[in-house]
Amino acid sequence: MKPITLTICGWGPYRDEQPPIDFEALGSRGLFLITGATGAGKTTIFDAVTYALYGDLSGKTREKGSVRSDFAAPSTKTYVELVMEHGGKRYRIRRNPEYMRPRKRQSKNGELTKEKENAYLTMPDGSCIEGSSEVTARIRELLKVDINQFRQLSMIAQGEFTRLLTAPSSEKSKIFREIFDTKLYERLEAKLKNSSAELYRQVMEYRHRMEEEVSVFSPDEELKAEVEALVAEAGIYSERLLPFLKEKISVFLSEEKRLHSEEKKAEEEIEELAGIVKEAEQTKALMEQLAKEREKQKSLAEREPDYRQMEERLQRAGEAAAVREYELLLQNREEQRKTCEKKLQLSERELEGLLQKQEEQRTLVELAEQIAEAFDMKERCEEAERLRQEKETALREKKQEFGALQVRYEKAEKEAEASIHDYENAERRYRHGIAGILAQDLKEGEPCPVCGALSHPCRQEREQGVPTEEELKEKKLLSEKKRQELLKIHGETRACREARDLLDREAEKSRRMQQELTEKMQELPAEIREYPDFHERSDFEKQRKEAEEICLRISEKKKTKEALRQERQVLLEKEGLARGNFRDELQKAGFIGKEEYRAAFLPEQKRKEEQEAVRDYRQRCYAKEHLIHHLEEELKVREQRNPAEEQQKLAEIRKKKDSLTEAGSCLWKNRNETEKLYHSLKEKKEKSTALSEKYGIIKDLDDAVNGNNKKRLVLEQYVLAAYFEEILKAANLRLAMMSGGRYTLYRTKEVTDGRSKDSLDMEVLDYYTGRYRSVKTLSGGETFKVSLSLALGMSDVVQAYSGGIQVDALFIDEGFGSLDQESLEQACQTLMSLAESDRMIGIISHVPLLSEKIENQIQVKKTSTGSTYQLVVF
Repeated sequence: MKPITLTICGWGPYRDEQPPIDFEALGSRGLFLITGATGAGKTTIFDAVTYALYGDLSGKTREKGSVRSDFAAPSTKTYVELVMEHGGKRYRIRRNPEYMRPRKRQSKNGELTKEKENAYLTMPDGSCIEGSSEVTARIRELLKVDINQFRQLSMIAQGEFTRLLTAPSSEKSKIFREIFDTKLYERLEAKLKNSSAELYRQVMEYRHRMEEEVSVFSPDEELKAEVEALVAEAGIYSERLLPFLKEKISVFLSEEKRLHSEEKKAEEEIEELAGIVKEAEQTKALMEQLAKEREKQKSLAEREPDYRQMEERLQRAGEAAAVREYELLLQNREEQRKTCEKKLQLSERELEGLLQKQEEQRTLVELAEQIAEAFDMKERCEEAERLRQEKETALREKKQEFGALQVRYEKAEKEAEASIHDYENAERRYRHGIAGILAQDLKEGEPCPVCGALSHPCRQEREQGVPTEEELKEKKLLSEKKRQELLKIHGETRACREARDLLDREAEKSRRMQQELTEKMQELPAEIREYPDFHERSDFEKQRKEAEEICLRISEKKKTKEALRQERQVLLEKEGLARGNFRDELQKAGFIGKEEYRAAFLPEQKRKEEQEAVRDYRQRCYAKEHLIHHLEEELKVREQRNPAEEQQKLAEIRKKKDSLTEAGSCLWKNRNETEKLYHSLKEKKEKSTALSEKYGIIKDLDDAVNGNNKKRLVLEQYVLAAYFEEILKAANLRLAMMSGGRYTLYRTKEVTDGRSKDSLDMEVLDYYTGRYRSVKTLSGGETFKVSLSLALGMSDVVQAYSGGIQVDALFIDEGFGSLDQESLEQACQTLMSLAESDRMIGIISHVPLLSEKIENQIQVKKTSTGSTYQLVVF
């Protein structure tokens, strides 16, 4: 990163927006000095650069919340704007801290509001990133360093020269890890450690599982004892265990084959005997069933007379069922006729009721139009009364308002006259006393503003009570204000009077309209005029509508009555015809009368039940006869055997078979358990062996990179130590020049406990004494030279090894005051040689010798109203 321009506004001691600092004018490569009095704001320039980049200041002793200039006006903004070049491209950053500013809308009390912290980053392509945290993240990604690393590499702030020099190894490791991106080695160490631990856990898990499986092995007691004895003698990983189990499996298979052959032979005998027993039992059951069926057949034969009588009854009931249809038709005709007569009677009663209602409403129908007109006139009278009351109420309110306005007008008129009179008197006194006012400022030797004379022998004295010009202006403004208020009240009073007169006319018009409607209402007949007083208009409309509906319903009812009379006559004729048909069917069926017919008649459900009973009886008789014949034929071909004897033989052979099955089950269990144990142990042993081999390799790597080696050296620490050695080599090139060849920096390789683990601590070789000593024993000036050499060496190495990190500019704040003249000469030569390598170096110092040696300068001047700066370029 190389700064191009820097603009500061309302920042620290700088009150207003300062002209941009043109770093290119100071030389794109070279050395420049920032000089000025203590507290003038030299370090503020470095703070502004750091804040623009990272939103924080260059030193840790200052806080970004205090950067708002105490000299700045409330309306002045506080911000910094940095244009920088990085990787051949230019970027513009504008950033402001949080501070209090006046509200954008005018406030009577001059209230302030908080301006939130914000930042804008304009990219080389013109795109813009907004937001303080977003811009900081993008800058960190772009420069490949955070603010702490930036302070170490580019911005060596006041009071922080020795931070890297005296920092412990852990802090240096953290800094170098970020700079040189050695997290890869740290991740590799962690991954190897985790992989080694995981493989060891898996190996041990397989071993525990093998031991557990042997412990839960559950064959018969004899085999279990043999396995336990073998494990106890040779161990779980013995080469004898798996062959032993395999041999046992083979023995079990051979024995199982023999038992299976004998069991199959027994099953065949069981199957044969089971057939004989089954046939004997079936023959016995058939003989018993034949005897039972013959008894049932005899019982059915005894019920034959009853079912014959039932068949005769069903035949007569069928003839009665044929006559039943004609009886039902006659009953239907009678019901239809009776229903029609009921409807006719109901229609006649409804017609009489409607005719009576029509007679009661005859007067309402004849006078309906006149009554409706009376309702209209009454509603208009009520509306006129309502309007009259509203107008009169509004008129009273407007009269009260007019009276109040008259009082206000009289008061305002008096106040305006008094104010105008007061102003005119004051103006008159001011004109008369103007000479005295002018005379009091006259001085001898100065020209008179009226006559131009330089001598003033007869100056007029100022009269008492003469108003000043400001007082006269105030009285004039007050009189004008009172006059405007009087005009406003006059307009309001006139508008109120016109509204009052309009309401008076409208109220009178409403009264006349109400009077005219009342007179017209009195001209109507009494029965019409009084109707609206006793009825609602809705009731009237409802009654009129009901009267119209009654007329329509009377017409409909007359038509319905006539239709019912005709229907009754037709139904009477149909009823007579149905009665004749019923008598004829009774005679055809041979029934003497209705009593005999009804006695023979059976309901349909009863008739179906008896028909079903007869049919079921005949089917059972046939089925019994057929079944008995079948059983007799079946028994003729069957051999007679004793089932009990055959069952005894079957039980004996089954007992033998069960014994064989039990022995086979025991063998199968032993073989199955042994096979499971054999295959499981074999699989786990193979996997455990493979994992053990892999664990051996990974464990060796883990030991190598995590310090479990002869040197007890961690891989990342080894890499960091290598980088640190390079930094010290680069630093010693500068330190040799600045110390006159007296000092050389070395990395400390022995720690306090005597172990050979590498560290990032430093010691210095003093060639004057030939001894190594701690860097903490150096004097102030020596510490500055060593720290500066270390910072420059780190900058060189970072650029050499980290392709994305470019240290194009280095800023050094103070520290030179601790150097003697010779050391100062050496430091300047070192920095000048460094500046010649395309690098910009800025120094803050008030040492006079530096001002003489460094021509390009930013000179900061401190005043009582804030600081300013100017560029001095040669």
